[in-house]
Parts: sequence; structure tokens; C-alpha cells
Amino acid sequence: TLWECSECKHQNCGTISICDMCFTITGCASEKPKRLSQDERVDLSWKYAVSRCKLTSKSFVDEDFPAEYKSLYYSPEDYEKNHIQWLRLCDVKLHGCQNNSPWVLFRRRLKPTDIIQGAVGNCWLIAALSSLALHHQHLIRRLFITSEVCEEGAYQIRLFKDREWTSIMVDDRIPCDEDGCPYYAKVLENQMWVPLIEKAIAKLYGCYQALTAGQPYEALNLLTGVPCMTISVFLSDDNRNEFNLNTIWSKLLEYRSKKYPVLANSGSNYMDIYDAEAEEKGLAIPHCYCVLDVREIRQRRLIKLRDPRGVTHWKGAWTESYILDLYMRLLLNGRSELWINLEDFTKYFSVVGVCKLRNEWFEETVSGKYPTYEDQTPSFISFVVEETTEIEFVLYQKNPRMLPESERYRMDLFLVILKRKEKSFYELFDYTKYRSTNLYICHEKTFERGIYVVIPISFNHWHSSHFKEPKYNLAFHSSKQIIIRHINLILTLRDILIPVARQYGDVDDLLPGLRLDYIRKSFLGTLLMVENRCDAWAHIECITHESYRNLTSSRGNTLDTSDAIPPKHGQILAVYTELKYEKPHDFVHEVSYRMVRDSELYDRADEENSLNVPKIKKDVDTLHQPFAL
Repeated sequence: TLWECSECKHQNCGTISICDMCFTITGCASEKPKRLSQDERVDLSWKYAVSRCKLTSKSFVDEDFPAEYKSLYYSPEDYEKNHIQWLRLCDVKLHGCQNNSPWVLFRRRLKPTDIIQGAVGNCWLIAALSSLALHHQHLIRRLFITSEVCEEGAYQIRLFKDREWTSIMVDDRIPCDEDGCPYYAKVLENQMWVPLIEKAIAKLYGCYQALTAGQPYEALNLLTGVPCMTISVFLSDDNRNEFNLNTIWSKLLEYRSKKYPVLANSGSNYMDIYDAEAEEKGLAIPHCYCVLDVREIRQRRLIKLRDPRGVTHWKGAWTESYILDLYMRLLLNGRSELWINLEDFTKYFSVVGVCKLRNEWFEETVSGKYPTYEDQTPSFISFVVEETTEIEFVLYQKNPRMLPESERYRMDLFLVILKRKEKSFYELFDYTKYRSTNLYICHEKTFERGIYVVIPISFNHWHSSHFKEPKYNLAFHSSKQIIIRHINLILTLRDILIPVARQYGDVDDLLPGLRLDYIRKSFLGTLLMVENRCDAWAHIECITHESYRNLTSSRGNTLDTSDAIPPKHGQILAVYTELKYEKPHDFVHEVSYRMVRDSELYDRADEENSLNVPKIKKDVDTLHQPFAL
């Protein structure tokens, strides 16, 4: 029997009243059709799958994530077929477990030391699971919509992706080696939760290989939905003084006292000599460790770490042989844990990821589109603060992890915040002080009573075909309730960036009355702006050194620019931005200038009467048009 969906007109088979195409529920004619949410569809699919398995006396098989090599690798044809077999968890063998010990979803108490990384390089994920198991087991348990062992082998798991909770259904088959032991992550005492979470994330991103390499903030946010900050802890020899050490130590103590989950990334990202030294002492470089404890004993500042691989080869200070006199106070639970002093920690580790779990805070999210080259209209989000309020902004972008590394691109993210002074006058209040291609950026600040506007901005998608949907999700986490809404302002993107360059940029005085403002530090590129307060025209030429790499320009496909700037005017010459986030960028440029009586660029122009090269489209490109001083 065929029936037609009232919404999409798709011809459906059978008697089920849910459209196969658009998932609309079609009831009686008098009822308004209802479209199922993603969670409702997954829940309905789970109930249907379990019922069907009970009728057929068979276990659930997830056809969307089959037990095949394409679920292991992006391109399975590039890998030699090894002895991988897919087994139901009830048939899996774990070393050190009683064969007659029943498989359970969770044991009563979750232990960080029981979780062991497998054959894929997802230390960032396994370390995050260990960290949550330490003090926040309820956050792990709440990921499982299916909260008990399912005899049919169908499980629903909730994950936080791209600013929303997503339900994933998986079966209980996992890849195993020829001995029947888990090929990827496992947890001792015959517990299912770790391999099931790992499989759900692999399905979310397409395959197990997609889990290779990641940052602490990504894993913690994926598992908790809470914004996570990245804090630099590396100190060079010039900066390793008592003041900086005390600052980092006080932060680590604060995180421990508040029981925040904390992860640490090894690798200095500064000098290879430190990395080589760390490897000689037994640290894995680069690698993600779970921070279990922070203590000061006998004036020694120590950090307790756990290696998610389940074993550590640390030979530095504060190995077990160094702490016999303190052994009862610094008990190491197994071979995966180590103590490291603060001085070594700030030498061999680059950043820590911190998940700020805060109760009784308010949360609201708004969505919109970034300005593009063709439409440079900014998106303005107003928020009203009635009393002193602490606000954390989290600007998200879509995670490209489901794509092979060569095809992954991320947008550059930063925020500008304005404060309303009069009815129609806004002034610069704050900005993030950096741009980042992270999956999201966090910016925290305390606001007094007033009306503010926040503007999300990105540039590296302007002249690139790699970004098809330049959309953002901006979350507000606030200690007090605030009023949030989209508004329209007559400000242009140029109006917003001019005060940012003046207030936060560096200045190069080219001539009396002619200055170059630029932002480079932590800006993932460079913003260049010239202000000509002279009575003559200024011809400004920016030539990029041939060694540049991995950069894109807001002016188009060329990085070199030539501009004639009128007297008493300024101009944003260009915004240069890192294009591929996984590769370093280099940008060395030379700015030359000359003062002339007329505007023509002459030998620098591509066409007669041109004031700008590349030419600025007056009806489109407001960012680069001259402005009166």
C-alpha cells in the first residue's frame, strides 16, 4: 500500500505513518503534521531495532556503521588487510579479567587507571574519559540513553557536536585482534562503556581513523557540552622565573580545588631540544596526559599525570625510586601514573585543557552567518546586562574531522565587543586579543550594567571554495540572566576593525603624519591599516616575500597590494589569514611608500585611473575603501 506524505509528497510503502524521506508523522487529516527531531528518530529507530531483534531472536546489526574495513579507515584500500575480527562485547577477551566475569555497562565505581588506549592515536579522547572518571562519573553515565546492558546489542549514546547534543545508535560489535582482544580502547573489569563511546564517536566522524590526533578541549567538550579553555603552560628558559611559575601553579591549584577535569599536552612547540630531552626521560611526544592531582609537599610542587596508554616509562625526577621517603603520601596506582615537578612540567608540556564545570549558570545560543566578501554585513548580537555579570562567550564552528586530513579546513574565529554609550553610539569595549582556527574559542569577561553588542568575525573563507557554509553558533554562559537578541546597526566591518587596529595594534610611523597600524601578535596572520594625515596623496605598496606560505588575503588571490590613499584619509590595506590550520604560516612583507600630489599609481596600476591594485569594488568591498580621518 502506498501513501503520500502531506509535507514532501514522497510515496511511502506500508502502514507506518512516518515518512521515509522527511520523517514527518502523518496522522488524521485534521492534525497538523509533526516532523520528528533527530533524537526522536534515533529513539524510534532503537525501539524498532530492539523489537525486531526480539521477534527474530537475532542481535542488532548496525548497517550504517558496518563491521568492515571502511569503518576503520578513510581509504581502506590503502591499508593491508590484517587479522581484524569484529566480535560482540560478550565474546571479547580482556587480559587480567576472569572469563566468567559478566560484562556490564558500568561497574559501581569508575577508575581512571582502568581505561587503556588502543591502536588508534586518540590519547586526547582516552585521557578525557580518565579525567571525567576521576570526579565526574555522572557525566559519563548520562551519555548513555541506553542505561543498562541491552541483550540485543543496541545502544544509544549522546554526544555534543557542533554546539548541539546528538544521539548515536551503535551495535556492540568492536574490532578485535586475532586473539579476540580489543584492537582499540578498552576498560578493565569487563565494562562496555569505553569501547561503546569510542565506537559512537568513530561513527559520528566516519571511521576509527578519524579519531587520530586531537586537542584536550575537543574531547572534553564532546563529552560534557561544557566550554573548555586551553591554557599555555610552557615556559622558555628566558621566561622560567618564579613569578611565571607561581602563576601557573596557582591556576593548577585552583583547578584541582574546583575539581575541574584537566588534560595536559606534551611537546614544547618551541625548541626541539626540549622534546628530545623529554623523550629521553620517557615522556611520549606529542601526547595527551590526564592530570590526576596537584600537590605541594616539603616545598616541592608536583603534578600527578596518567598516561592513557596504560604504562609510563618516566625516568625523570620523582619516579618511584625518588619518593621512597614520601611513598605513602604519593602513592602511585599502577604503572600508568607518574609525578613530575613544576619546572619539568613547564618545560615539556605546552598547554593544559580545562573543563570549567559550573553549576547554576545560564546558557543561551544564537546562530547566524559570518560576513563574506560578497556580503560584508556583520552580524550584531545585543545583550543587556542588568547587574554585574560574568559571561563566557563560546564561538563554535563545524568540526571537519569526518574528512581526511588533506581535506580539512577550519575558519579563523574572533569576537569584537562594543558597548552602547548613547542611543545610537557604540564604542569598542573588548575583543578576543587573538584569532584561532580551533573548533571553538572562549572569551570570558565581567560586565557591568549596560547594553553591549558582540560581533563574530572570520576571514579565511572570503576567497576560498573550501568553506561552503560560513555559519556560526555563539553560546553565552553567564552567572546571571541576560537578555540576548539579534539587532541591526549601520556599522560596517571596516567601522568595527578601525578602532581594534588603533587600540590593540602596533604602530610604525613611516613619516610625520603617515602611520602604519598593524596587528600581528596572536592574530593568525596580519591586519594592515594606513592613516594618512598629510596634505598629499600617499602611495602605499605592500610586497610579500616569496617565502610566504599557507596564507590568504581579504583582497583576493594576490597578497601584494598597491593603493593611493587620499590626504586626511585612512585605509585597511588587507587582512592576511592562515588558510590550512594544520600547517604553519609564514608572512614577511615589505611596505614602501611615497608622497605625491596626484592620485594615479601610474606604473603600479593595472589599468588607467586605478587607485587600488587589486581593484576595490566600491559597491561590494566596504572593508578596504578609504575612510576620512
